[in-house]
Amino acid sequence: MKGLLRDAFVVAVSGTGLPFVRLWLRKRRGPLVRVLTVHDLGDGDELRLDRMLRFLRGRFALISPEELDTRQLDRRRVNVLLTFDDGYASWRTKALPVLERHGVRPIFFLCSGFLDTAGDPAREAAFCSDRLHVRHRRPLSWEDAAALAEHGAMGGHTVSHPRLALLSAEEQQWEIADDKEAIEGRLGGRLRHFAFPFGLPADVDEATGEAVRQARYELGFASTAGFVDGNATLFIPRLNVDPDRSLLLVYLSVIGAYDLFRGALELVGRRS
Repeated sequence: MKGLLRDAFVVAVSGTGLPFVRLWLRKRRGPLVRVLTVHDLGDGDELRLDRMLRFLRGRFALISPEELDTRQLDRRRVNVLLTFDDGYASWRTKALPVLERHGVRPIFFLCSGFLDTAGDPAREAAFCSDRLHVRHRRPLSWEDAAALAEHGAMGGHTVSHPRLALLSAEEQQWEIADDKEAIEGRLGGRLRHFAFPFGLPADVDEATGEAVRQARYELGFASTAGFVDGNATLFIPRLNVDPDRSLLLVYLSVIGAYDLFRGALELVGRRS
């Protein structure tokens, strides 16, 4: 119900033209970047992902992680970077053919502990239930992850997907650093990007940022609304656009209508 009310608010506000005015004003300050997040793909989602990428490519500039890192951005259109969270087997079986067809290079954020359960249904189900809070879904194997590494950048997402702010500083360092070490050891190369599990302000604290810096990550991604600040390196905003969302709502996500919704919630919170 909350999601339906949120979406209705966003569509109504967009009808006033306010997001488009805000978008025009923001473009005057430099290139705009929007980061989007996908999780698991279910039955038929490869077709929905294909439709979404075709839609995005026709209206925005789809960029790679490397283009974000080097700031090779389109100044006329909103730049869109796609990311995937957690480490689901569907990324290789369903998402990869679509990504290849569209020439899209995303960031794949992996929970190394999830991949370690691959092939053991009981452990897979327990991780999904206890750590990801979803029904049983198959994780990538490390071989699957190695295949994906040729088509995008790999990133860290902790060992066991905890709410980091609930852990001690030492536990946070272990979750972040050991995950990075495991992925780099298995797949080679150096990880530059990290995504905070759950990714809301309440899920991190000062120790979280310090652990990310000590692990020598260059960019840390959250799950909040907003365009990417050109100087930001930590808590970079992302919006969820799993393929079952309508193309209208995906479009409104990219242009900033959901940012206005988040701003309205914060304003109400300050006044209450």
